[in-house]
Amino acid sequence: MNDALPRVLERAVEKASLDTFFLGHLFSFVARRDQLSQLELAKQLGCEPNQITRLALCRCPREDVKWFRQDIKKIAAFARCNPTMLAQIVRKAMAIKSLSACDTNQNTNTLLAARDRLASPRDSTDPKGGEHGQ
Repeated sequence: MNDALPRVLERAVEKASLDTFFLGHLFSFVARRDQLSQLELAKQLGCEPNQITRLALCRCPREDVKWFRQDIKKIAAFARCNPTMLAQIVRKAMAIKSLSACDTNQNTNTLLAARDRLASPRDSTDPKGGEHGQ
């Protein structure tokens, strides 16, 4: 039974990394972007490597300043990590993801704008789109 628990937790962390609700999603993003191992991430957060699993399964802190601070304190206490470092990593990841989304949207809008010329409705009998006799 003890061997099954780590596999269940590992699977839960994998799922959390795909869901924006969980810190695991932000940690996965940070790890890929900065090419960090779990050990390196744990070192940055000032916690034991096994605490990364606990952190990954926590919900992301709310973005409102009042709630963000409160959520970070609770999460850091739960996982026994440095709250300042946790806040920095989370804020940085949120900012980069937000900017990346803006860049993607701007590029998409630019491409759409370049193609955003609708053909005027034309009368099928007159190639110039006007009515006969005018």
